Order: sequence, then C-alpha cells, then structure tokens
Amino acid sequence: MILHTPQELASLQRESTPDDEEKATKKAAHSLVEQIRRDLTTSFRLTKDWRKAAVESYRYMINKQWTDAEEKYHESQRRPMLTMNKILPNVRMLSGIERQARESMIVVPRRGVTADDAKIMTELLSFVDDDSLGLWERLRKSQDVYITGRGYIKTDVSYEENNDGDVVFRRRNPLAVFKDSLSESWYNDDWRWVADTSWVTEEEAKELWSEFEDQIHIGDWLSGEIAIMQGDEIGDKDYREKLFLDDNSRRTRIVEYWYRKREEVNVAVHLDSGVKILADEKFMALYERLPPLEKSKVEFVKKPFTSIWVATIMNWLLLQNKPSPFMHGQFPIVPYIGLQFYEEPYGLVEYLKDPQRLRNKAFSQMLNHLNRSANSGWLNKEGEGADPALLEKFGSIAGVVISYKEVKPDRIEPAQLTQGHFALVRDADLEMREISLLNQEVLGLATQKTISGRAIEARQRGGFVGNEDIFDNQLLGDKILGMQLISLVQQHYTPERISSIIDVMSGVNPQGIVSTLVKGVPNIGSVIDRMKKGEFNYVIDKGPGSASARQVTLSTLLQMGRDFPGSVPGDVIVELLDVPESIRQRMKEHITAQGMLPAKGAGGPVRGAPGLSTGGPENSLLNETAEVTEGVSEV
Repeated sequence: MILHTPQELASLQRESTPDDEEKATKKAAHSLVEQIRRDLTTSFRLTKDWRKAAVESYRYMINKQWTDAEEKYHESQRRPMLTMNKILPNVRMLSGIERQARESMIVVPRRGVTADDAKIMTELLSFVDDDSLGLWERLRKSQDVYITGRGYIKTDVSYEENNDGDVVFRRRNPLAVFKDSLSESWYNDDWRWVADTSWVTEEEAKELWSEFEDQIHIGDWLSGEIAIMQGDEIGDKDYREKLFLDDNSRRTRIVEYWYRKREEVNVAVHLDSGVKILADEKFMALYERLPPLEKSKVEFVKKPFTSIWVATIMNWLLLQNKPSPFMHGQFPIVPYIGLQFYEEPYGLVEYLKDPQRLRNKAFSQMLNHLNRSANSGWLNKEGEGADPALLEKFGSIAGVVISYKEVKPDRIEPAQLTQGHFALVRDADLEMREISLLNQEVLGLATQKTISGRAIEARQRGGFVGNEDIFDNQLLGDKILGMQLISLVQQHYTPERISSIIDVMSGVNPQGIVSTLVKGVPNIGSVIDRMKKGEFNYVIDKGPGSASARQVTLSTLLQMGRDFPGSVPGDVIVELLDVPESIRQRMKEHITAQGMLPAKGAGGPVRGAPGLSTGGPENSLLNETAEVTEGVSEV
C-alpha cells in the first residue's frame, strides 16, 4: 500500500494498533525517512569543507575578513584591524559583465511546430521571465557562483496569485541545497537525489502542514516514533550539527527530497509502428475502447522505468511521498557551478582570499606603526627626570608643558616606515589582478594616457577571455532551465491562459513579434494546440560582454551594410545600440513602419525597401547611428 496524501501519512504515523498491511506500510515510510536522513547526513559530511569555505566567502563580501582569534589578539594589543575589500569589486565586475551580455531566451522548433510557433513560445518565456523577476533571480544565482562556486535555481508552479498557476523560478541559497555526493557529474542528469531545505518555527510548520498539527512538537524532537525520545537517545548522532533540528532557536528543517525511483512498468508497443507508450490508467481506459483488430496490434511488455518522486520530511516525520507533479522528467532544482578542477567547485572569492589577507594585514601594520610613532615612548631617568604620567599625557593632548628635575627625558625615535610595507600592498594588488584575470582596463581603472584605444580594447578582451569558463559553465544550467520552463508552460498553462497572455502582450506592444505573428491567423486555437503538444528546443543567445565589444560589432555590421546594401536587417543594428529598451523598441517600430525589416519568411529586405543602403534620405536614422557609433569607437 502506497500512501501519497498528507492526510494518509499523518494517520499512518499516529499512535495506533495497525494491522499487518499498515505495519508494512509504516515500516516502508520509516525506511524512506531513514534513507533521506542518511543521504543528507552523508552529503553534509562530504561537503563540510566546501560549506565552511562558502560561509567564509560570503563573510569576505561583507568585510568580515578577520578570524575571531585575530580580532581577539588585535583588541588585546590595541592594534587596528583594517579591511580594504578588493574582492567585492571583482565580484561586482563579473556580475556587471553578465548584465552587459544581455542573455536572450530563444525557442526553436523541433517537431510538430512551426518557426512562428517557436517565436510565440519565446515571447511566453519572456513573460514568465518578467513575471518571476528573472533577471534579478539569475544575477543573484550568478553571484552565488562567483562567491561560493555553486548556484541553484528552482522551477515551480505558484498558485498564490492565480488559481490556474503561474510558472515561476527562484534562486535558492546554495547552502540550503543538498545533492547526491556520490555522483561524479555536477549536471543533475545522473544524480540519484537532490534536496531543497528551509528552516521553520513550530508555528510555521503547523501552518504549512496542518494535517500533522497534533504531531509537530519541536521540543519533543518531532519524533515519528510511538515513544518520543531525545535526538541522541534514538541514535541521531548529528542532531547537534543542526542538520535537522536547532535546539537553540527551536526550529526544524523541512527537507523536500527529490529522488529517482526505478521500477518495472507495463509498456504498450504498437506492432506496426513500433511506438511505445506507458500503459497507465489513462492509456488502459482508451485501450479498452479499441476494436478487437486494433487491440491485436498492441503488445504489452515489462520495461524498467525511472520516474521522479518527491518526499518531504521534518526530522522523523514523513509529510508527503508522491510522484513528481511535473512532466519534464527532471529534478526542478537546476545546478550551476564556478571553477571545478578536483572534487568540489569553488568561486573566484576562494582564490583571492590570501592576497586579500595580505593586503589587510599590510595596511593594518602600517596604521599601527603610525599610531605608535606619534607616541613612541621616552627614556626617562628614574627619580631625576619628568613625571611619567605627564609624559604619557603628552602623547594624547597638545600643548602639554613637561617639567623635569635634573635629567631631561629623551624621546625614543621610532623606526621609519620601510618600502617593504608599501611593497606588500602593491604585491597583493598585483596578485589580485593576476589571479582574477580582471585587469585595470576591464575594471576601468587604467590611468595611462599614452595607451591607444585599440591597446586598451585588446587588454579588455584578454580579461573577458580569461573568465569565459565561469560564464560558459553556467550555459548548461540555463539550457536545463529553459527546457523545464517550456515543459511547465505546456503542462500548466491552459489555452485560455495562453490566449489571454498573447492578448496582453499584443496590447502592450502592437508592433511587437506576437502582434505581427497572430495577425491574419484565422484560428489562434490551432496555434496554441500545436504549441502545447509540439516539441521545442531552447538555445541561449548572448550578446557581446562589454559596451566596447558591442561597438566593434556594430561598426562591423554598419560597414557591411555600406559594402553590401540591404544585407543587414535594421533591427539587428538597433539591438546593438546602448540605449534604453523603450527607445530601442520605438526604433524597431519605426523601421518596421518604414519597411526596413524583411518580410515574414523572406531571407532579405522587402522589395523596394532601403535595407542598410546608405545612399538615400530614407536611411537617415541608420546613417546617424553610424556617425555616432564611429565617434564612440574612436573614443
């Protein structure tokens, strides 16, 4: 007997006298909880060093760069502790480069759909992206990658604002996610399981899972056993690690555990076509209505089948265990990594910690030296010199008159700051640049006036190339994310919902892609039906990573337009302009109205349309663009 609903599980785990079948079911539920706890404990232990380094990396970002022992020592010696944070601008620069890249979601047809269907699906994904604050969520994820080496985005369907459900995705804290540590791949296709967790109070837990209200007692350790015992008494050796319970804040961790379940299932094979279909209840109902001749063409075989399931636990309490509600057949937690060479991946911050420590200590030593030099001390003959209290006061108050008896006190001359102090700071800064590969030109800090613009551009490109692996490592995660969003839209958005979204997008932008594609379509319902049933692919389109690179691309395209009139569509030029999106959209609408875009399905400009020819007054907009671009490129 498999219990799916929270009500069934809550009833199962209450104290009672079960029959044999219930005993077996209860034993299976308890075994599942043990397996989940064992998997999380193993993952926690194997990634403990990474988690410790990740927490330290986050602390470095907010200027918490001194250890407790160092702070205690400096306070006891009354020494200054300076934090000159050079890691922060490096992470912010990587985040800025990603913003500049302008990643675009593009859907292409695969089977059963047209190119126009794919364009409408692209616009639907843009709607989901805007609705989920996608840019912000992705950037937060990327900052996690730059800092810790890991980042996660979780796809879901939210019913908070819409009864039909909204497809959403959210960034998840990498420290709250546990994964199959025995997998050699960071990509989740071969993970056996992955868990998303969150801490809640007893009141919050009862509100979230009201079916278990009478069993949720955090003070009693949420034991699912009949006899409620303390964590150490039931063999929970890690309960003090705050992995499942936090006795200080009286909170419990809710664990949403996604896992692969392998089992044998019935598969229907059509003997003529060879098509294989899972023989579930829905298929069998259709099969029973087939005529005898058609039934004879179907053969049933046993096949191993792997499905995605989700179980939720709260310490020893099993809250749910059911098949995944999503049809994409993947874990909804999408992984991203930074730099991985051996074992765990790490972010850029990990490699910059040593030069940052060197920089902090060099500055602190210099300031300590200067502080002590102001009152370096006195050689005062005992009984014949000045009053010691007066000499101590001399270092803190101006205009003090020092009276002495017979022997004049001699001031101790402090040692001068050496070039070594300044060399340490310079070396630390140099190491920062060489390790991060973000040179002065990329950071915008170059001050030499004799370097040509082309040389600066070449150095900027070198800095971008050096960090391409960090950006490329995230492209696979974006691919997984896009494919899951397509599947969720197909599964959860009704035809009426898609139609209303299309109407809204058409009203907001009458000259946009959606409006253009749906005009003249006699039956939009057939288009939506194809979109919900067809197969799409998802590709990632990234623009040049800096304004300078975009200017070079723009100049190249403008020159091509001069050499080969009509070869470059006007909207491509507009897309590369560094202007606000509202202006860019108006320019696209303008050139569309002027007939400067290719006709639908055509490979070149509309007959008679000027394209990018620079010979006529109708191209004044693009001519002006070229002049401005050339001026910017020269600068």
